[in-house]
Amino acid sequence: MIEPRVQTAKDIIDELTRDYSDRLRAARKAAGLSQQQLATELDTSYSAVQSWESSREPQLPSGRNVLRIQLRLAVPLLPESPGTVGDSAKGRYRKAMDSHPVIVPRGARAA
Repeated sequence: MIEPRVQTAKDIIDELTRDYSDRLRAARKAAGLSQQQLATELDTSYSAVQSWESSREPQLPSGRNVLRIQLRLAVPLLPESPGTVGDSAKGRYRKAMDSHPVIVPRGARAA
């Protein structure tokens, strides 16, 4: 009998990152911008935009750039889902985070 594969938090985050990459690429193209033009508008490098849209191993932009992208292209970090979250990557991520307490280093304050 084949055991079902358990999805780890890393798997879920990787899935969210790929989803963000795909939505970013589609929104940039719909806006008629090249990667270089978007980089210029966001005051970042062309290679940064390439890494965000990479189909192999996309990287998430910094918090500052996530906000700039959302303002310029209306691409939120997490996909919006009407009604219940269901079994989407966003829902699985929330469930995983809710079931694992955050460890706060001594002396630090929890957010």
